[in-house]
Amino acid sequence: MQDLSGVEFSENLEVFTRIEALRHIIARAVFLYRLNVGDDLEAFCREYDHLHEAWERRKLWSVMQK
Repeated sequence: MQDLSGVEFSENLEVFTRIEALRHIIARAVFLYRLNVGDDLEAFCREYDHLHEAWERRKLWSVMQK
């Protein structure tokens, strides 16, 4: 995000669109996690604190598919 400072918003629309899409995916994942598992956001954050790892993203993806 620091690379975007001082640049026109219209020039970064693609980046912000991707960020918004990612935010939507995460919100959906949290909602489905709560629906399927019954835990709150704090529990979700404790369980998925390594989303930078591929195995963790696969685990989250499987929850989203339920």
